[in-house]
Amino acid sequence: MHVEAYDLADGTSGTIAIAPPADRTGSEPTCTWSLDGGTLPPAVSIAGCSLQGAFPRLHFNNAVLSVDVALPPDYACGDSVISGCFLSAVVDTAGAVRNDTSTWSARVL
Repeated sequence: MHVEAYDLADGTSGTIAIAPPADRTGSEPTCTWSLDGGTLPPAVSIAGCSLQGAFPRLHFNNAVLSVDVALPPDYACGDSVISGCFLSAVVDTAGAVRNDTSTWSARVL
């Protein structure tokens, strides 16, 4: 799956993550992150499917944050509830003042 977020969290700090469903079994998904097709700035640390740190305006304002999420062959989840297999995007920028709008898109590759 490929997810893009335009103009996300610029000038704030916190965590941005792709979270698997609670009833997931098997291995964790893997994520590959990029900013405008290149590397992320050093103010952001990457831990698998999670980014943490500062999201400076210099880098994130009017930029596209992308993540490619790969599901391993043994990945499984319950389907008794329609949302039981949904991956979630979690953005935690507590205390941030939002001055503009972010745009998201996702597609299965």
